[in-house]
Amino acid sequence: MSTTDIVIFLLAVACVVALAWATDRRLDSLEARMTTYETIRIEAPVTADGGRR
Repeated sequence: MSTTDIVIFLLAVACVVALAWATDRRLDSLEARMTTYETIRIEAPVTADGGRR
């Protein structure tokens, strides 16, 4: 393997790691948002006339 091959391989590994990290953070953010939405929905029930208390 030449030096160029090693550099290209390391760049590819870095891209895969960065993509996995970004996806994980986005999923955590989405999960936190959904949990917040569920909490708001539970704490503010809809009244019989469709409004929030």
